[in-house]
Amino acid sequence: EHGRPVLAPVPGISVPHVSISYADDVTVVALSGVGPVGVDVERRDAAAFLGFDSVASHAQEEHDEAGSQAITWVRKESLLKATGQGLAVDPRRIRVAAPDQPAELIHWDAAEPPDGPVWMQDVEITSAHVAAVTVLAQERPELVVRRVEAAVPLG
Repeated sequence: EHGRPVLAPVPGISVPHVSISYADDVTVVALSGVGPVGVDVERRDAAAFLGFDSVASHAQEEHDEAGSQAITWVRKESLLKATGQGLAVDPRRIRVAAPDQPAELIHWDAAEPPDGPVWMQDVEITSAHVAAVTVLAQERPELVVRRVEAAVPLG
């Protein structure tokens, strides 16, 4: 029910890392053959609530426009999913790039930082949603986005 999803092994095929996130009727799945992956999607207005900064923002992060909190959140959540630590790490101890800058981990001020390079990227989903994907790998992986419209509701 909680924790990192895994794919069942198939003989002769290397099993990719996987991450899943959903918001409303949008589901995002990330697969990586080069290292652990995390993905998160949220409604653009999901984090626009009083007190967001006190539970999720690093002291040096600022949010000055609608939706910027959600961008910060999906970046952090994708990173914490990739590391496998989830919210066992206080998101206030992680600093990511400003929402109007390319996605990037700026500073990790918590125990057990990622072991190696962190590759983070925002992903365009819909005008109402924001998303980010993070891969822990030695070299920057190529990001390929495929959109699928489901004919019937999934789930």
